[in-house]
Amino acid sequence: DRIVISCENYIDRVLRTHGWSTPASNEDKDPSKPQSPIPADAIQSLYNHKGPDEHSREHQKLVDKFGFSYRGLLGELMYAYVTCRPDIGY
Repeated sequence: DRIVISCENYIDRVLRTHGWSTPASNEDKDPSKPQSPIPADAIQSLYNHKGPDEHSREHQKLVDKFGFSYRGLLGELMYAYVTCRPDIGY
């Protein structure tokens, strides 16, 4: 006997909510929405740039443009990481 902890349904829902449940073909890609939250080469620019304050007009424009709140997405991923998927933190 064994105990299995899984967040499969939760992670599937997060992926569907953000439009990442199926790989998009080149024709299906919406250029206004990123295919991943952060491009791999953008890490350094994150340290050099402070984004708009949350609940500001500029912040809402970014949420509308990209279709999700980055802070909300991080919270969703942190929940999965802490509760049952520590491997996604590496």
